[in-house]
Amino acid sequence: MSEEEMDRETEDRTEEKKRTMSTGRAVRITLLNLLAMVAVGALIIVGALFLLDVYTHHGEAAKVPDLSGMTLSEAQTAVRSMDLDLEIVDSIYTEGMAPGVILKTSPGPGSIIKKHRTIFLTTNTTTVEQVVMPAVYDTSRRRAQAALRSAGFVDVTIKMVPGRYNDLAVEVSDRQTGQVIQPGTKLPFNTPLVLSITSTSSLDSLYDADTTAVDREVAEALQRIGQAEEPDGEDLPEL
Repeated sequence: MSEEEMDRETEDRTEEKKRTMSTGRAVRITLLNLLAMVAVGALIIVGALFLLDVYTHHGEAAKVPDLSGMTLSEAQTAVRSMDLDLEIVDSIYTEGMAPGVILKTSPGPGSIIKKHRTIFLTTNTTTVEQVVMPAVYDTSRRRAQAALRSAGFVDVTIKMVPGRYNDLAVEVSDRQTGQVIQPGTKLPFNTPLVLSITSTSSLDSLYDADTTAVDREVAEALQRIGQAEEPDGEDLPEL
């Protein structure tokens, strides 16, 4: 083998060795990068789980107490040690319950929730809803009742009164005060009302009652007159 061939072979071996070393270095760098990425990913996952536990208060739970009938301030005192928040989301009217008291909660009593969560409240409204009295005079009984229901009144009693026609509404009054309520008046929706409806049978009964009373008075008057004109037997002359 000539010297030139030997030099060429040496150069080829050197180049091959360099390529091998370069490839090995690239593989090691790639592996190191992969390991670094895996390590960073693991750290991110562990950190995320830790932050999630902190944010969600993992392992910290509280039992929702029964807050029904309490005022908001009383309920806040009841849940203060449980690290729970309260928020009023709705108000409705419930007869017989004090204004402003809690009617129900969501979640309900006995539910297990995480601390620092919010309990949503439905309370009894502090003011009774006002509705407007509709015009029902000289309308049919059915139409008058429908108008009152549509306006929002929930406590209506029917009263039959004498009249020339049947089933005509003549007035609406307050059952407690007896005051006639004019159309357009604003009232609490639960005001007890009396809807007066005409009835010819009631009129006939009234006439019959009046006639009977007159007849009785006339009979009593005639009886008194007869007794006054009848002579006493002791004053008659002897025959």
